[in-house]
Amino acid sequence: MISIVVPNLNEERYLRKFLISLTRQTEKDFEVIVIDGGSTDGSLEICSQFKRKLCLSVIINRKRNIGYVRNVGCSIARGDLIFNTSSDVMLDPWIIYEVKTKFRRDPGLISLTARTKPVSDRILCHIAYQGFDLLRWAFSKLPGSLRKYRPGGNFFVIKKWAFDLLGGFPEVTINEDGLLGQKVDQLLIDPGFHVRFKVKFDLSMCVHHHVKRFEERGSLKTIMFYLYVFGNLFPMLKPLLYKVEAQSAEIFRNRSDLRKFK
Repeated sequence: MISIVVPNLNEERYLRKFLISLTRQTEKDFEVIVIDGGSTDGSLEICSQFKRKLCLSVIINRKRNIGYVRNVGCSIARGDLIFNTSSDVMLDPWIIYEVKTKFRRDPGLISLTARTKPVSDRILCHIAYQGFDLLRWAFSKLPGSLRKYRPGGNFFVIKKWAFDLLGGFPEVTINEDGLLGQKVDQLLIDPGFHVRFKVKFDLSMCVHHHVKRFEERGSLKTIMFYLYVFGNLFPMLKPLLYKVEAQSAEIFRNRSDLRKFK
């Protein structure tokens, strides 16, 4: 079984589309765990409408910490694989089947990530997403200790035992996916693990992401919001990007306006 773990907060505009995409999966052996941050829109009602169509659990947790929230969902996951994603994405009907097939065919695979394809007409948005995905893919192909595995929170599958061994996501308000990727790197260079286990960034797979920040606030400001992620790949940049990361975390936690960027 695969456990799909999904944080949600006032995403009724996209949540229904996400859940519909799950009902259309060709592979049916999965559970869905929605961790809701105390939505005041129609999110909970939407979830209730899908409980007969999906093996769906809803947990209410109002703590504004994405790493903590994901860990809450993962802690009750029953599947051997945990698929971390977001409530503003859509999954192609064959995705769950493909994920299970890749892990079944390669017993040494402990984690899988893939591209994020923006649902947007903005050219700059597509360039930004594709550029960063290609960087993540290229760094995941480097040999030995040079490799940097940086999964994205929209598509991050990991074996349950490996997730537990690593202690789950760092309990931070932003960048929890990149930081857990760093923990995976350390696991794979451990002499007891690096020969037997591996990770994969699969360019043939993707999730479709409603990039509302690009649509609402424009491409340049949104790129500024995400600049901190380059510190995941280039450690020498982290001191320069610390203020951006801190400001992004503040905006993410409070759902504040991107116009705070200057």
